[in-house]
Amino acid sequence: MFESKESKAGYALCLWANHIETGDLTLCAKDAEKTGEKVNALTRDQMEMVLELRKLSDGLLFGDLKIS
Repeated sequence: MFESKESKAGYALCLWANHIETGDLTLCAKDAEKTGEKVNALTRDQMEMVLELRKLSDGLLFGDLKIS
């Protein structure tokens, strides 16, 4: 399922961001809104955290960042 440390960490960061946004590890805010599910009202700090988590996740999953 996971080929590298980067893919494991990237996936975990994505799940964390989803949890902050919706309380559900498998559902991001964008998808929740499309399906009429609940989206948490986030503080500015939470929004910044979600953006940072997604940026790090993308970097790990798409090869821009490496774990030594």
